[in-house]
Amino acid sequence: MSKEYYSDEAVKAQHVLNKAATEIAIPKAFKDRFPDLSIKDQEKHFNKYLDVVSGVLWKSLPYLKDGSQTHVSTGGLYDDCRHFQYKNGRYSIWKCFKDIYPMFIVLEKGSNLKIADSPFEKNTKVQIVNERLIKMLLNERAPKSVFYELFGENEDASDPKYERLEIDMDNLQRYIDNTEYEISRTDAEQTALQAKLRKGLYQAQLVHKVGAHTEAAHGYAFLPMLPSPSSFGRIYYKGLNIQNVTKQVRSAIIGEHFQYDMNAAVYAVKLAIYNMINAGENELIQTRKGTYTREYLNEKNAIRQRLARECFEGVGVDHKFAVDRIKQALTAIGFGAKTTTGFWFDGNDQKGTALTDILKSPVVRERFLSDPWVEAFLSEQSVIEAEILDSIKAGSDFDEIAQVVREKNGANGRVTNPLLLAYTYQQNETFLMDVAIEILAQYGIPVVARIHDAFVTSAAVPTKVMDEIIMEWSRFSSHITLDCEKVQAWRPVDVKIALVEHDANVEAHRKHIALEERKARIHSLRAN
Repeated sequence: MSKEYYSDEAVKAQHVLNKAATEIAIPKAFKDRFPDLSIKDQEKHFNKYLDVVSGVLWKSLPYLKDGSQTHVSTGGLYDDCRHFQYKNGRYSIWKCFKDIYPMFIVLEKGSNLKIADSPFEKNTKVQIVNERLIKMLLNERAPKSVFYELFGENEDASDPKYERLEIDMDNLQRYIDNTEYEISRTDAEQTALQAKLRKGLYQAQLVHKVGAHTEAAHGYAFLPMLPSPSSFGRIYYKGLNIQNVTKQVRSAIIGEHFQYDMNAAVYAVKLAIYNMINAGENELIQTRKGTYTREYLNEKNAIRQRLARECFEGVGVDHKFAVDRIKQALTAIGFGAKTTTGFWFDGNDQKGTALTDILKSPVVRERFLSDPWVEAFLSEQSVIEAEILDSIKAGSDFDEIAQVVREKNGANGRVTNPLLLAYTYQQNETFLMDVAIEILAQYGIPVVARIHDAFVTSAAVPTKVMDEIIMEWSRFSSHITLDCEKVQAWRPVDVKIALVEHDANVEAHRKHIALEERKARIHSLRAN
Protein backbone atom coordinates (compact mmCIF):
# COMPACT_ATOMS: atom_id res chain seq x y z
CA MET A 1 0.00 0.00 0.00
CA SER A 2 1.00 3.65 -0.40
CA LYS A 3 1.87 3.95 3.28
CA GLU A 4 3.57 7.28 2.74
CA TYR A 5 0.14 8.66 1.81
CA TYR A 6 -2.42 6.69 3.87
CA SER A 7 -2.67 4.53 6.94
CA ASP A 8 -3.91 0.95 6.62
CA GLU A 9 -7.03 1.96 8.53
CA ALA A 10 -7.79 4.77 6.06
CA VAL A 11 -7.42 2.38 3.12
CA LYS A 12 -9.71 -0.21 4.71
CA ALA A 13 -12.31 2.41 5.58
CA GLN A 14 -12.33 3.68 1.99
CA HIS A 15 -12.79 0.15 0.66
CA VAL A 16 -15.92 -0.15 2.81
CA LEU A 17 -17.22 3.10 1.33
CA ASN A 18 -16.42 1.90 -2.20
CA LYS A 19 -18.56 -1.21 -1.72
CA ALA A 20 -21.54 0.92 -0.70
CA ALA A 21 -21.08 3.58 -3.40
CA THR A 22 -23.80 4.10 -6.00
CA GLU A 23 -21.82 6.52 -8.15
CA ILE A 24 -18.25 7.47 -9.00
CA ALA A 25 -17.10 10.06 -6.45
CA ILE A 26 -13.87 11.50 -5.09
CA PRO A 27 -12.69 9.12 -2.34
CA LYS A 28 -13.14 10.41 1.21
CA ALA A 29 -9.66 9.16 2.11
CA PHE A 30 -8.16 11.48 -0.51
CA LYS A 31 -10.15 14.47 0.74
CA ASP A 32 -9.10 13.75 4.32
CA ARG A 33 -5.46 13.35 3.36
CA PHE A 34 -5.36 16.63 1.42
CA PRO A 35 -7.89 18.82 3.26
CA ASP A 36 -6.56 22.13 1.93
CA LEU A 37 -6.79 21.06 -1.72
CA SER A 38 -9.56 22.93 -3.54
CA ILE A 39 -12.59 21.00 -4.79
CA LYS A 40 -11.56 21.94 -8.32
CA ASP A 41 -8.10 20.42 -7.86
CA GLN A 42 -9.51 17.34 -6.13
CA GLU A 43 -11.76 16.72 -9.14
CA LYS A 44 -8.92 17.46 -11.54
CA HIS A 45 -6.57 14.90 -9.98
CA PHE A 46 -9.25 12.23 -9.51
CA ASN A 47 -10.44 12.66 -13.09
CA LYS A 48 -6.84 12.36 -14.29
CA TYR A 49 -6.56 9.05 -12.48
CA LEU A 50 -9.85 7.84 -13.97
CA ASP A 51 -8.84 8.96 -17.48
CA VAL A 52 -5.53 7.09 -17.36
CA VAL A 53 -6.97 3.95 -15.79
CA SER A 54 -9.90 3.96 -18.24
CA GLY A 55 -7.47 4.11 -21.14
CA VAL A 56 -5.89 0.90 -19.89
CA LEU A 57 -9.09 -0.81 -18.73
CA TRP A 58 -11.07 -0.40 -21.95
CA LYS A 59 -8.19 -1.91 -23.93
CA SER A 60 -7.76 -4.79 -21.47
CA LEU A 61 -11.27 -5.85 -20.44
CA PRO A 62 -12.22 -7.48 -23.78
CA TYR A 63 -9.22 -9.84 -23.62
CA LEU A 64 -9.08 -10.98 -19.99
CA LYS A 65 -7.42 -14.34 -19.38
CA ASP A 66 -7.74 -16.89 -16.59
CA GLY A 67 -10.91 -15.31 -15.29
CA SER A 68 -10.05 -11.67 -14.75
CA GLN A 69 -6.32 -11.28 -15.35
CA THR A 70 -4.41 -9.08 -17.77
CA HIS A 71 -1.06 -7.30 -18.07
CA VAL A 72 -0.38 -3.59 -17.65
CA SER A 73 2.55 -1.23 -17.35
CA THR A 74 2.44 0.11 -13.81
CA GLY A 75 5.34 2.36 -14.72
CA GLY A 76 3.29 3.77 -17.58
CA LEU A 77 0.33 4.38 -15.28
CA TYR A 78 2.59 6.18 -12.81
CA ASP A 79 4.05 8.39 -15.54
CA ASP A 80 0.75 9.14 -17.29
CA CYS A 81 -1.06 10.11 -14.09
CA ARG A 82 1.68 12.64 -13.31
CA HIS A 83 2.14 14.58 -10.06
CA PHE A 84 0.74 17.55 -8.19
CA GLN A 85 2.14 19.98 -5.65
CA TYR A 86 0.59 20.22 -2.20
CA LYS A 87 2.09 22.55 0.35
CA ASN A 88 5.79 21.65 0.38
CA GLY A 89 5.42 18.20 -1.16
CA ARG A 90 5.12 16.58 -4.60
CA TYR A 91 2.63 13.75 -4.85
CA SER A 92 2.01 11.03 -7.43
CA ILE A 93 -1.61 10.95 -8.62
CA TRP A 94 -1.26 7.22 -9.33
CA LYS A 95 -0.13 6.51 -5.77
CA CYS A 96 -2.84 8.74 -4.36
CA PHE A 97 -5.65 6.58 -5.76
CA LYS A 98 -4.32 3.13 -6.69
CA ASP A 99 -4.86 1.66 -3.21
CA ILE A 100 -7.92 3.54 -2.01
CA TYR A 101 -9.78 3.29 -5.34
CA PRO A 102 -8.26 0.26 -7.10
CA MET A 103 -9.52 -1.18 -10.37
CA PHE A 104 -6.93 -3.96 -10.33
CA ILE A 105 -4.34 -5.44 -8.00
CA VAL A 106 -0.81 -6.56 -8.87
CA LEU A 107 -0.30 -10.32 -8.92
CA GLU A 108 3.18 -10.48 -10.37
CA LYS A 109 5.52 -7.62 -11.08
CA GLY A 110 6.96 -7.45 -14.58
CA SER A 111 9.98 -5.86 -16.18
CA ASN A 112 7.83 -3.52 -18.29
CA LEU A 113 9.10 -5.16 -21.45
CA LYS A 114 6.50 -6.01 -24.07
CA ILE A 115 5.27 -9.59 -24.00
CA ALA A 116 4.49 -11.52 -27.15
CA ASP A 117 0.81 -12.24 -26.56
CA SER A 118 -0.27 -8.71 -25.64
CA PRO A 119 -0.12 -6.06 -28.37
CA PHE A 120 -1.02 -3.11 -26.18
CA GLU A 121 0.16 -3.73 -22.61
CA LYS A 122 3.30 -4.47 -20.64
CA ASN A 123 3.95 -7.45 -18.44
CA THR A 124 2.99 -6.62 -14.88
CA LYS A 125 0.33 -9.24 -14.20
CA VAL A 126 -2.79 -7.84 -12.54
CA GLN A 127 -6.24 -9.00 -11.54
CA ILE A 128 -9.31 -6.89 -12.22
CA VAL A 129 -11.21 -6.06 -9.03
CA ASN A 130 -14.15 -3.87 -8.04
CA GLU A 131 -16.36 -4.80 -10.99
CA ARG A 132 -19.10 -2.57 -9.53
CA LEU A 133 -16.90 0.51 -9.77
CA ILE A 134 -15.80 -0.44 -13.29
CA LYS A 135 -19.43 -0.89 -14.34
CA MET A 136 -20.35 2.51 -12.92
CA LEU A 137 -17.32 4.11 -14.55
CA LEU A 138 -18.16 2.66 -17.95
CA ASN A 139 -21.83 3.61 -17.65
CA GLU A 140 -20.96 7.20 -16.74
CA ARG A 141 -18.28 7.55 -19.39
CA ALA A 142 -19.34 9.52 -22.46
CA PRO A 143 -19.28 7.48 -25.71
CA LYS A 144 -16.88 9.98 -27.26
CA SER A 145 -14.46 9.57 -24.35
CA VAL A 146 -14.57 5.78 -24.55
CA PHE A 147 -14.00 5.94 -28.31
CA TYR A 148 -10.90 8.12 -27.92
CA GLU A 149 -9.60 5.95 -25.08
CA LEU A 150 -9.91 2.90 -27.34
CA PHE A 151 -8.78 4.38 -30.63
CA GLY A 152 -6.65 7.37 -29.71
CA GLU A 153 -7.21 11.06 -29.05
CA ASN A 154 -8.87 12.90 -31.96
CA GLU A 155 -9.05 9.71 -34.05
CA ASP A 156 -11.68 9.93 -36.81
CA ALA A 157 -13.84 6.82 -37.32
CA SER A 158 -14.60 7.94 -40.89
CA ASP A 159 -10.93 7.71 -41.89
CA PRO A 160 -10.69 5.47 -44.99
CA LYS A 161 -8.05 3.36 -43.24
CA TYR A 162 -10.87 1.79 -41.21
CA GLU A 163 -13.29 -0.87 -42.38
CA ARG A 164 -16.80 -0.21 -41.09
CA LEU A 165 -18.91 -2.93 -39.51
CA GLU A 166 -22.49 -1.80 -38.96
CA ILE A 167 -23.75 -2.38 -35.42
CA ASP A 168 -27.28 -3.53 -34.63
CA MET A 169 -27.58 -1.34 -31.52
CA ASP A 170 -30.97 -2.70 -30.41
CA ASN A 171 -29.81 -6.29 -30.68
CA LEU A 172 -26.56 -5.44 -28.88
CA GLN A 173 -28.50 -3.82 -26.03
CA ARG A 174 -30.69 -6.92 -25.73
CA TYR A 175 -27.54 -9.04 -25.38
CA ILE A 176 -26.24 -6.68 -22.68
CA ASP A 177 -29.56 -6.86 -20.79
CA ASN A 178 -29.65 -10.67 -21.03
CA THR A 179 -26.05 -11.04 -19.91
CA GLU A 180 -26.48 -8.73 -16.93
CA TYR A 181 -29.51 -10.80 -15.93
CA GLU A 182 -27.52 -14.05 -16.26
CA ILE A 183 -24.74 -12.62 -14.09
CA SER A 184 -27.29 -11.65 -11.44
CA ARG A 185 -28.52 -15.28 -11.38
CA THR A 186 -25.05 -16.82 -11.19
CA ASP A 187 -23.82 -18.10 -7.84
CA ALA A 188 -20.73 -16.41 -6.44
CA GLU A 189 -18.98 -19.80 -6.42
CA GLN A 190 -19.35 -20.10 -10.20
CA THR A 191 -16.30 -17.93 -10.79
CA ALA A 192 -15.42 -19.35 -14.21
CA LEU A 193 -18.94 -18.77 -15.54
CA GLN A 194 -19.07 -15.28 -14.04
CA ALA A 195 -15.72 -14.41 -15.62
CA LYS A 196 -16.90 -15.68 -19.02
CA LEU A 197 -20.13 -13.69 -18.82
CA ARG A 198 -18.36 -10.52 -17.65
CA LYS A 199 -15.81 -10.74 -20.45
CA GLY A 200 -18.59 -10.85 -23.05
CA LEU A 201 -20.45 -8.08 -21.24
CA TYR A 202 -17.40 -5.81 -21.25
CA GLN A 203 -16.89 -6.41 -24.97
CA ALA A 204 -20.53 -5.64 -25.75
CA GLN A 205 -20.66 -2.52 -23.58
CA LEU A 206 -17.52 -1.10 -25.18
CA VAL A 207 -18.81 -1.80 -28.70
CA HIS A 208 -22.11 -0.17 -27.72
CA LYS A 209 -20.25 2.96 -26.57
CA VAL A 210 -18.33 3.05 -29.86
CA GLY A 211 -21.61 2.61 -31.76
CA ALA A 212 -23.24 5.45 -29.83
CA HIS A 213 -20.31 7.70 -30.75
CA THR A 214 -20.24 6.80 -34.46
CA GLU A 215 -24.03 7.09 -34.68
CA ALA A 216 -23.89 10.60 -33.24
CA ALA A 217 -20.91 11.64 -35.35
CA HIS A 218 -21.66 9.90 -38.66
CA GLY A 219 -25.38 9.13 -38.76
CA TYR A 220 -25.28 5.38 -38.14
CA ALA A 221 -23.67 3.03 -35.64
CA PHE A 222 -20.59 1.18 -36.81
CA LEU A 223 -17.43 -0.35 -35.40
CA PRO A 224 -14.32 0.98 -37.16
CA MET A 225 -11.80 -1.83 -37.67
CA LEU A 226 -8.19 -1.18 -38.65
CA PRO A 227 -6.87 -3.99 -40.89
CA SER A 228 -3.54 -5.50 -39.89
CA PRO A 229 -2.47 -7.93 -42.64
CA SER A 230 -0.28 -10.77 -41.44
CA SER A 231 2.80 -11.57 -43.51
CA PHE A 232 1.56 -15.16 -43.30
CA GLY A 233 -1.60 -14.39 -45.28
CA ARG A 234 -4.46 -13.68 -42.92
CA ILE A 235 -6.10 -10.32 -42.31
CA TYR A 236 -6.31 -9.39 -38.65
CA TYR A 237 -7.55 -6.17 -37.10
CA LYS A 238 -6.03 -4.01 -34.40
CA GLY A 239 -7.92 -3.40 -31.18
CA LEU A 240 -11.53 -4.33 -30.54
CA ASN A 241 -12.99 -6.02 -33.63
CA ILE A 242 -15.37 -8.68 -34.89
CA GLN A 243 -12.66 -11.37 -34.90
CA ASN A 244 -11.59 -11.15 -31.28
CA VAL A 245 -14.94 -10.85 -29.52
CA THR A 246 -16.84 -13.93 -28.36
CA LYS A 247 -19.24 -15.69 -30.69
CA GLN A 248 -22.18 -14.42 -28.62
CA VAL A 249 -21.02 -10.80 -28.82
CA ARG A 250 -20.43 -11.19 -32.54
CA SER A 251 -24.04 -12.28 -32.96
CA ALA A 252 -25.15 -9.33 -30.84
CA ILE A 253 -23.20 -6.83 -32.94
CA ILE A 254 -24.32 -8.11 -36.32
CA GLY A 255 -27.89 -9.11 -35.51
CA GLU A 256 -29.61 -11.99 -37.26
CA HIS A 257 -27.24 -13.49 -39.83
CA PHE A 258 -25.87 -16.62 -41.46
CA GLN A 259 -22.37 -17.86 -40.66
CA TYR A 260 -20.58 -20.22 -43.02
CA ASP A 261 -17.59 -22.10 -41.56
CA MET A 262 -15.20 -24.34 -43.42
CA ASN A 263 -15.88 -27.81 -42.05
CA ALA A 264 -12.97 -28.88 -39.75
CA ALA A 265 -10.85 -26.27 -41.48
CA VAL A 266 -7.44 -27.32 -40.16
CA TYR A 267 -7.82 -30.81 -41.66
CA ALA A 268 -9.63 -29.67 -44.80
CA VAL A 269 -6.84 -27.21 -45.63
CA LYS A 270 -4.07 -29.59 -44.62
CA LEU A 271 -5.56 -32.34 -46.81
CA ALA A 272 -5.84 -29.93 -49.76
CA ILE A 273 -2.12 -29.11 -49.39
CA TYR A 274 -1.33 -32.82 -49.10
CA ASN A 275 -3.29 -33.52 -52.28
CA MET A 276 -1.38 -30.84 -54.18
CA ILE A 277 2.06 -32.19 -53.25
CA ASN A 278 1.04 -35.78 -54.05
CA ALA A 279 -0.25 -35.45 -57.62
CA GLY A 280 -3.86 -35.05 -56.57
CA GLU A 281 -6.54 -36.63 -54.42
CA ASN A 282 -6.96 -39.80 -56.46
CA GLU A 283 -3.29 -40.62 -56.05
CA LEU A 284 -3.58 -40.28 -52.28
CA ILE A 285 -6.68 -42.47 -52.13
CA GLN A 286 -5.05 -45.19 -54.21
CA THR A 287 -1.97 -45.23 -51.98
CA ARG A 288 -4.18 -45.01 -48.84
CA LYS A 289 -2.42 -41.88 -47.68
CA GLY A 290 -4.47 -39.53 -45.49
CA THR A 291 -7.06 -42.23 -44.78
CA TYR A 292 -7.78 -41.20 -41.19
CA THR A 293 -7.91 -37.51 -42.06
CA ARG A 294 -10.49 -38.17 -44.77
CA GLU A 295 -12.43 -40.37 -42.36
CA TYR A 296 -12.49 -37.58 -39.78
CA LEU A 297 -13.73 -35.05 -42.34
CA ASN A 298 -16.46 -37.46 -43.44
CA GLU A 299 -17.48 -38.73 -39.99
CA LYS A 300 -16.33 -36.05 -37.53
CA ASN A 301 -19.54 -35.97 -35.48
CA ALA A 302 -19.71 -39.74 -35.00
CA ILE A 303 -16.00 -39.88 -34.12
CA ARG A 304 -16.30 -37.07 -31.57
CA GLN A 305 -19.40 -38.64 -30.02
CA ARG A 306 -17.71 -42.04 -29.64
CA LEU A 307 -14.51 -40.62 -28.16
CA ALA A 308 -16.48 -38.41 -25.76
CA ARG A 309 -18.55 -41.36 -24.61
CA GLU A 310 -15.60 -43.71 -24.12
CA CYS A 311 -12.95 -41.29 -22.85
CA PHE A 312 -15.20 -39.52 -20.33
CA GLU A 313 -17.00 -42.65 -19.09
CA GLY A 314 -17.43 -42.46 -15.32
CA VAL A 315 -15.86 -38.99 -15.11
CA GLY A 316 -19.14 -37.27 -14.32
CA VAL A 317 -19.28 -34.44 -16.83
CA ASP A 318 -22.02 -33.35 -19.19
CA HIS A 319 -21.87 -35.18 -22.53
CA LYS A 320 -22.04 -31.92 -24.48
CA PHE A 321 -19.02 -30.65 -22.53
CA ALA A 322 -17.17 -33.90 -23.24
CA VAL A 323 -17.87 -33.66 -26.98
CA ASP A 324 -16.64 -30.07 -27.02
CA ARG A 325 -13.39 -31.06 -25.27
CA ILE A 326 -12.80 -33.88 -27.74
CA LYS A 327 -13.43 -31.45 -30.60
CA GLN A 328 -10.90 -29.00 -29.12
CA ALA A 329 -8.34 -31.77 -28.62
CA LEU A 330 -8.66 -33.04 -32.19
CA THR A 331 -8.43 -29.50 -33.56
CA ALA A 332 -5.31 -28.85 -31.47
CA ILE A 333 -3.74 -32.04 -32.83
CA GLY A 334 -4.41 -30.75 -36.33
CA PHE A 335 -2.31 -27.72 -35.47
CA GLY A 336 0.51 -29.85 -34.05
CA ALA A 337 -0.34 -29.94 -30.34
CA LYS A 338 1.50 -32.47 -28.22
CA THR A 339 0.59 -33.83 -24.81
CA THR A 340 2.41 -31.19 -22.77
CA THR A 341 3.35 -28.53 -25.34
CA GLY A 342 1.28 -26.11 -27.35
CA PHE A 343 0.72 -26.16 -31.07
CA TRP A 344 2.28 -24.18 -33.87
CA PHE A 345 -0.52 -21.82 -34.68
CA ASP A 346 -3.87 -20.64 -33.44
CA GLY A 347 -6.30 -17.84 -34.23
CA ASN A 348 -3.86 -15.07 -33.36
CA ASP A 349 -0.59 -16.35 -34.78
CA GLN A 350 0.36 -17.51 -31.30
CA LYS A 351 1.32 -20.76 -29.73
CA GLY A 352 -1.83 -22.61 -28.76
CA THR A 353 -2.90 -24.80 -25.87
CA ALA A 354 -1.36 -28.15 -24.97
CA LEU A 355 -3.55 -31.25 -24.68
CA THR A 356 -2.94 -31.25 -20.93
CA ASP A 357 -4.83 -27.95 -20.76
CA ILE A 358 -7.73 -29.22 -22.86
CA LEU A 359 -8.12 -32.72 -21.42
CA LYS A 360 -7.22 -31.91 -17.83
CA SER A 361 -8.13 -35.30 -16.38
CA PRO A 362 -5.16 -37.73 -16.63
CA VAL A 363 -7.65 -40.59 -16.96
CA VAL A 364 -9.46 -38.96 -19.88
CA ARG A 365 -6.19 -37.97 -21.53
CA GLU A 366 -4.78 -41.49 -21.23
CA ARG A 367 -7.93 -43.04 -22.70
CA PHE A 368 -7.88 -40.51 -25.53
CA LEU A 369 -4.22 -40.98 -26.46
CA SER A 370 -4.39 -44.78 -26.21
CA ASP A 371 -7.49 -45.07 -28.38
CA PRO A 372 -6.44 -47.09 -31.48
CA TRP A 373 -8.09 -44.66 -33.89
CA VAL A 374 -6.49 -41.62 -32.20
CA GLU A 375 -3.07 -43.34 -32.22
CA ALA A 376 -3.36 -43.99 -35.96
CA PHE A 377 -4.70 -40.48 -36.55
CA LEU A 378 -1.81 -38.90 -34.63
CA SER A 379 0.71 -40.98 -36.54
CA GLU A 380 -0.84 -39.92 -39.84
CA GLN A 381 -0.64 -36.23 -38.91
CA SER A 382 3.09 -36.60 -38.27
CA VAL A 383 3.55 -38.17 -41.70
CA ILE A 384 1.47 -35.49 -43.45
CA GLU A 385 3.30 -32.63 -41.73
CA ALA A 386 6.70 -34.17 -42.51
CA GLU A 387 5.82 -34.46 -46.22
CA ILE A 388 4.47 -30.91 -46.33
CA LEU A 389 7.67 -29.61 -44.72
CA ASP A 390 9.82 -31.53 -47.21
CA SER A 391 7.80 -30.01 -50.04
CA ILE A 392 8.19 -26.47 -48.63
CA LYS A 393 11.95 -26.85 -48.24
CA ALA A 394 12.34 -28.27 -51.74
CA GLY A 395 10.29 -25.50 -53.35
CA SER A 396 11.80 -22.75 -55.49
CA ASP A 397 10.27 -20.09 -53.23
CA PHE A 398 11.71 -21.49 -49.99
CA ASP A 399 14.21 -18.66 -49.53
CA GLU A 400 11.40 -16.13 -49.80
CA ILE A 401 9.24 -18.06 -47.32
CA ALA A 402 12.18 -18.47 -44.95
CA GLN A 403 12.74 -14.71 -44.91
CA VAL A 404 9.10 -14.07 -43.99
CA VAL A 405 9.39 -16.63 -41.18
CA ARG A 406 12.63 -15.07 -39.91
CA GLU A 407 10.96 -11.68 -39.68
CA LYS A 408 7.94 -13.21 -37.97
CA ASN A 409 10.14 -14.88 -35.38
CA GLY A 410 11.40 -11.52 -34.21
CA ALA A 411 14.67 -11.23 -32.33
CA ASN A 412 15.94 -14.80 -32.78
CA GLY A 413 15.19 -14.86 -36.52
CA ARG A 414 15.02 -18.65 -36.64
CA VAL A 415 13.29 -20.59 -39.40
CA THR A 416 11.33 -23.22 -37.48
CA ASN A 417 9.21 -26.08 -38.75
CA PRO A 418 6.15 -24.94 -36.76
CA LEU A 419 6.24 -21.50 -38.37
CA LEU A 420 6.81 -22.97 -41.83
CA LEU A 421 3.67 -25.05 -41.33
CA ALA A 422 1.77 -22.02 -39.99
CA TYR A 423 2.79 -19.94 -43.01
CA THR A 424 1.75 -22.62 -45.49
CA TYR A 425 -1.54 -23.26 -43.72
CA GLN A 426 -2.50 -19.57 -43.63
CA GLN A 427 -1.56 -19.00 -47.25
CA ASN A 428 -3.75 -21.87 -48.43
CA GLU A 429 -6.62 -21.11 -46.06
CA THR A 430 -6.68 -17.49 -47.27
CA PHE A 431 -6.52 -18.60 -50.91
CA LEU A 432 -9.48 -20.97 -50.51
CA MET A 433 -11.58 -18.38 -48.68
CA ASP A 434 -10.71 -15.78 -51.33
CA VAL A 435 -12.16 -18.17 -53.91
CA ALA A 436 -15.44 -18.32 -51.97
CA ILE A 437 -15.61 -14.54 -51.45
CA GLU A 438 -14.99 -13.90 -55.16
CA ILE A 439 -17.85 -16.20 -56.14
CA LEU A 440 -20.17 -14.45 -53.68
CA ALA A 441 -19.14 -11.11 -55.19
CA GLN A 442 -19.98 -12.37 -58.69
CA TYR A 443 -23.54 -12.96 -57.51
CA GLY A 444 -23.73 -9.62 -55.72
CA ILE A 445 -23.87 -11.20 -52.26
CA PRO A 446 -22.26 -8.88 -49.69
CA VAL A 447 -20.11 -10.37 -46.94
CA VAL A 448 -20.87 -8.71 -43.61
CA ALA A 449 -17.74 -10.05 -41.93
CA ARG A 450 -14.89 -12.40 -42.69
CA ILE A 451 -13.32 -14.45 -39.89
CA HIS A 452 -10.38 -16.46 -41.26
CA ASP A 453 -12.05 -19.78 -42.21
CA ALA A 454 -15.59 -18.35 -42.05
CA PHE A 455 -17.72 -15.62 -43.56
CA VAL A 456 -20.95 -13.97 -42.48
CA THR A 457 -23.86 -12.86 -44.67
CA SER A 458 -27.11 -11.14 -43.75
CA ALA A 459 -29.19 -13.53 -45.90
CA ALA A 460 -28.83 -17.22 -46.72
CA VAL A 461 -26.52 -17.99 -49.63
CA PRO A 462 -28.55 -19.69 -52.41
CA THR A 463 -27.89 -23.40 -52.95
CA LYS A 464 -26.68 -22.72 -56.49
CA VAL A 465 -23.95 -20.40 -55.20
CA MET A 466 -22.96 -22.81 -52.42
CA ASP A 467 -22.63 -25.59 -54.97
CA GLU A 468 -20.41 -23.41 -57.13
CA ILE A 469 -18.10 -22.67 -54.19
CA ILE A 470 -17.82 -26.35 -53.28
CA MET A 471 -17.26 -27.27 -56.93
CA GLU A 472 -14.42 -24.77 -57.21
CA TRP A 473 -12.89 -26.04 -53.97
CA SER A 474 -13.12 -29.63 -55.22
CA ARG A 475 -10.30 -28.84 -57.64
CA PHE A 476 -8.07 -29.06 -54.56
CA SER A 477 -10.00 -31.50 -52.37
CA SER A 478 -13.45 -33.05 -52.36
CA HIS A 479 -13.39 -32.85 -48.56
CA ILE A 480 -13.61 -29.05 -48.28
CA THR A 481 -17.18 -28.19 -47.36
CA LEU A 482 -19.11 -25.43 -45.59
CA ASP A 483 -21.23 -25.67 -42.46
CA CYS A 484 -24.04 -23.10 -42.21
CA GLU A 485 -25.49 -21.75 -38.98
CA LYS A 486 -28.41 -19.36 -38.85
CA VAL A 487 -27.81 -17.03 -35.91
CA GLN A 488 -30.98 -15.56 -34.45
CA ALA A 489 -31.34 -12.08 -32.99
CA TRP A 490 -31.31 -11.77 -29.21
CA ARG A 491 -34.70 -11.70 -27.53
CA PRO A 492 -35.68 -9.02 -24.99
CA VAL A 493 -34.60 -9.86 -21.45
CA ASP A 494 -38.27 -9.84 -20.38
CA VAL A 495 -38.74 -13.02 -22.42
CA LYS A 496 -35.80 -14.65 -20.64
CA ILE A 497 -37.13 -13.60 -17.23
CA ALA A 498 -40.59 -14.96 -18.07
CA LEU A 499 -39.12 -18.30 -19.18
CA VAL A 500 -37.03 -18.59 -16.01
CA GLU A 501 -40.05 -17.79 -13.85
CA HIS A 502 -42.16 -20.30 -15.80
CA ASP A 503 -39.54 -23.02 -15.33
CA ALA A 504 -39.34 -22.18 -11.62
CA ASN A 505 -43.14 -22.42 -11.30
CA VAL A 506 -43.20 -25.75 -13.15
CA GLU A 507 -40.45 -27.10 -10.91
CA ALA A 508 -42.25 -25.86 -7.78
CA HIS A 509 -45.48 -27.49 -9.01
CA ARG A 510 -43.65 -30.75 -9.72
CA LYS A 511 -42.22 -30.78 -6.19
CA HIS A 512 -45.65 -29.98 -4.74
CA ILE A 513 -47.26 -32.88 -6.63
CA ALA A 514 -44.47 -35.22 -5.54
CA LEU A 515 -44.95 -34.14 -1.93
CA GLU A 516 -48.72 -34.66 -2.09
CA GLU A 517 -48.26 -38.11 -3.65
CA ARG A 518 -45.80 -39.03 -0.90
CA LYS A 519 -48.28 -37.87 1.77
CA ALA A 520 -51.03 -39.90 0.09
CA ARG A 521 -48.87 -43.05 0.08
CA ILE A 522 -48.02 -42.59 3.77
CA HIS A 523 -51.71 -42.05 4.59
CA SER A 524 -52.63 -45.18 2.63
CA LEU A 525 -50.03 -47.27 4.45
CA ARG A 526 -51.26 -46.05 7.83
CA ALA A 527 -54.88 -46.74 6.89
CA ASN A 528 -54.01 -50.34 6.05
